[in-house]
Amino acid sequence: MKTVVMTLGMHRSGTSLLSAALECLGVDFGEHLIAPRPDNPRGFWEDSAIVELNEQVFAAQGSSSSCVGVDGAGLLGSEAGKVLQRRMGLLLDQRLACHDLFGIKDPRLPRLMDFWMPLLDARRVDVALVVPVRHPLSVAASLQARDGFSTAKSLMLWYEHMYRALRFAVTRRMVVVDYDMFMAQPRESLLRIADRLGLPFSEASFQCFSVGILDRSLRHTCFDASLLREHADAFPALVELHDLLCGLARDEEQVCVRRIEAMERQFADVWPLLRHFGQMDQESWRTAQWYLSDHKRLVAREAELVGWISRLESTVQAGETAHRQAAAWFEAQEQAYLARLQAVERERDALLVSMEGLRGALASSEATQSDLRAELSATLGRLESILSSRSWRATEPLRRCAEWVGRIGTKPI
Repeated sequence: MKTVVMTLGMHRSGTSLLSAALECLGVDFGEHLIAPRPDNPRGFWEDSAIVELNEQVFAAQGSSSSCVGVDGAGLLGSEAGKVLQRRMGLLLDQRLACHDLFGIKDPRLPRLMDFWMPLLDARRVDVALVVPVRHPLSVAASLQARDGFSTAKSLMLWYEHMYRALRFAVTRRMVVVDYDMFMAQPRESLLRIADRLGLPFSEASFQCFSVGILDRSLRHTCFDASLLREHADAFPALVELHDLLCGLARDEEQVCVRRIEAMERQFADVWPLLRHFGQMDQESWRTAQWYLSDHKRLVAREAELVGWISRLESTVQAGETAHRQAAAWFEAQEQAYLARLQAVERERDALLVSMEGLRGALASSEATQSDLRAELSATLGRLESILSSRSWRATEPLRRCAEWVGRIGTKPI
């Protein structure tokens, strides 16, 4: 016969630690486990496909695993519920085909056992249940640190999970394990679990678990039981259930069995309040999501405007830089123009001075030329007088002879 060992407990109650402990007793949780995360660095021991199906059950009810007051009774008989159960059955068949001693752990399970237990019974599987119990205030502190839940909400979630876990566990082979006691005495606690469930204990496996998994530094809080009674957010049914579970963890079964019927009546009385709180919590969550969406939209718009302003500032800066460069260029051009203008003016002044000198020289030249013309005119007048005189004409034969003699004298003999 196949055996399934299920860890039924509230979130942050040591379900992962106890599942790891069960593994060293030979329970196989399969190969499809969720990877470790910062909030659970040692691992979850949760089958990812089982977790996904459980989330789909919550979603089909318009809820989530973090909501208070979730009851799947209305979904069970619906077509959507039947579809989900068929998927669960197929997944169970796949897992059980590979494992004779299979472990299932998911903190969502306590509120979904009405879906899973009929499937296990139909397959004639031997079911053993491990119920870890941790002080509700420790769970609330852990949920506050991880998810920001209020203490009141966490205590209601603890109550709802643990009641439903115990409701199924009391009719099955089960063991309730005190988380704080397990941390204080892990070997003795594991021997007790092995004895109650009929599983083999291996000292070598325990040593591997103790060295590789057990880490007492991961337990950040430890509350005294009396503090729960005094807490403002606690309520009698919660305190009673915690006392009952602690008694079962001490193997006080005969005393506790007589109190279970009263516990069921208490839950029936509290349940309408849990449902109402859950509805209000969901409404608050939807409102918060709307505000968050609106806030994201505003943040995106702000980022868009900041980007636009940044681009505008860059454009302005680029314009100012271009303006400065243009001004510098125009100033340089102006300086060069002024320098050229000054050089031209100096050249002009020099030319004016030179021109004045030339004008003086020209005037002097013109005066000299005028004097020469007058002198030439006088000379020509005298020459004309000479040429027209009688003596010039009378001496013409003599000049010709002199000219002839001169030509003869120049010829060679």
